[in-house]
Amino acid sequence: TAALNAGLKHVSAYYNLGLANSRLNNLQNAINNFEFAINLDPENAAIHASLAQAKLDLGEFDAAIKFAELAIKLDHSLALPYLIAGSAKFALGRYQEA
Repeated sequence: TAALNAGLKHVSAYYNLGLANSRLNNLQNAINNFEFAINLDPENAAIHASLAQAKLDLGEFDAAIKFAELAIKLDHSLALPYLIAGSAKFALGRYQEA
């Protein structure tokens, strides 16, 4: 149990570091942090949504859609991934899907 709790703390640390890097516009560092957190907790929809937002901010629209849709699949009650997916689809000219 202690090891599991320690692992979850590391997930939070990498996730929070990713959020901080996003706010500082250090997007590649944020992506690295979010990817590391996902490796530790692959079922965490909020991390996938944050990764999708960072990809969207970098203009990597297809990747943003991929991670936003995965976040939706993991937790359909989150609003942010729907917004990210729609924004990325709009940016790609996929207006009917957005």
